Amino acid sequence: MSVVNVAGGTGGGGGLNGGHGGDGHGPQIYVTGDYTHIHGAANTEFQEDMYLINWISPINFFLRHQAISEIRKKNTGDWLLEHPEFVKWKSTTGSILWCTGIPGMGKTVLASKVVDYFSQLQQLDSEIGVAAVYLNFKETEIQTEKNLVAAIWRQLKINKDILQARDLYNSHREKGTHPSLSEIQKLVSSLSATFRIVYIVVDAMDEYQHGEYHPLLTQFLQFGGNVNLMIMSRPHLVLPSQYSMTMIALQANEEDIKSYVTAEIDQHQTLREFLSEDIDLREEVINKMIIKANGMFLMVQLHIQLLSTVLTVEALEQALDDLPDDLDIGYSRTIEHIKHQPAKQAELAMLALGWVSHARYPLTGSELQTALAMTTKTTQLPSSKQLVRIGYIIKICGGLIIQDKSSDIRLVHYTAQDFLEKIKYAPFSDMHIRITHILCIYLGLVPLTAQRNIDDYYLVQQK
Repeated sequence: MSVVNVAGGTGGGGGLNGGHGGDGHGPQIYVTGDYTHIHGAANTEFQEDMYLINWISPINFFLRHQAISEIRKKNTGDWLLEHPEFVKWKSTTGSILWCTGIPGMGKTVLASKVVDYFSQLQQLDSEIGVAAVYLNFKETEIQTEKNLVAAIWRQLKINKDILQARDLYNSHREKGTHPSLSEIQKLVSSLSATFRIVYIVVDAMDEYQHGEYHPLLTQFLQFGGNVNLMIMSRPHLVLPSQYSMTMIALQANEEDIKSYVTAEIDQHQTLREFLSEDIDLREEVINKMIIKANGMFLMVQLHIQLLSTVLTVEALEQALDDLPDDLDIGYSRTIEHIKHQPAKQAELAMLALGWVSHARYPLTGSELQTALAMTTKTTQLPSSKQLVRIGYIIKICGGLIIQDKSSDIRLVHYTAQDFLEKIKYAPFSDMHIRITHILCIYLGLVPLTAQRNIDDYYLVQQK
């Protein structure tokens, strides 16, 4: 968790606005992945508002959405916005649109496309409300009903008066208590009523609390009759029969896949240079990758990694023929590719995968670097000179881990987690013991400070 001083206190010298004499102890912004909160007295109206916002909602989906939108290729998902069922849902107030698709076909990217579409409409019509929920199986502790409802409020309150929220805070402040789910639900309902229509897009509903999504869906549907709900999930999820809804069975658009394949090749220096002098070979590679992708953008990412080490045209043609069209086979080939690197790189990569796949929440880049630099014999915290560059760690992991906008390190997809758990990979057999040992050593080396009090942890972990 990183800490940033915002402003020094009276007579302090530590903050940006500190006076003279003594150390500044102004408010501090704690940044933990997608979650941000401020500790200490707030000296400006903005800081007061941010403290209030983070007190109510520890989840900030704006960061997650920005990270997804930035990797989306131009025009990807245009077809969904023109789909008859989408058009019908968009114009029918109080309706539900449930979209299902196979793993890796790009549902999250499509969700971001829809959010951006409505956000653009909102700029022209302030009576439109827009909110996004990106569910993640790794974040079940923070992604509770209350926190997710609060995350909706956090997005809808942009450019709105937060007087009601301030009153709620004041009612709890002296008692040191926190808002209940029903209190936050009332905030969202009141805020929703100020819009003509509210669009809420929920991605990966199947990743919420092991598929037990019904209570969350009920909460969302209580926001008001002007709320249009769009949900993305895998096909296996049992859908609620008590609600009337429109369905779309999503399939990756071939033009979207082609654009993605082309862009990925152009962004990969080795492949780009390899294919730049042979247009026919380039077209062959693109066409075969589209076929082998089998409608999955995720498969394209794995294919790029598998093709990235070829040195000759003959080797490339052979590799193209051998490209997997099944995710599990793709992951298995990628693991083999990782293991065939020089011994030190392979060992580091597998250790990184072990930490990322076993962590109960997404690790930051610095957390992963520190974890990899420590051993059971470590007697002092590693210095910056002992840390492996995060870009290098990601590179040697063969595309199985990524770093998002908030600096969190994640597995490329939840199916990668499923695969690693399913194969019970031998090097991971004692990973929980290793992690526990390293964390105990780390806690013994880092002194607890008064800045990290119980309330700080509550804001990150409250349920």
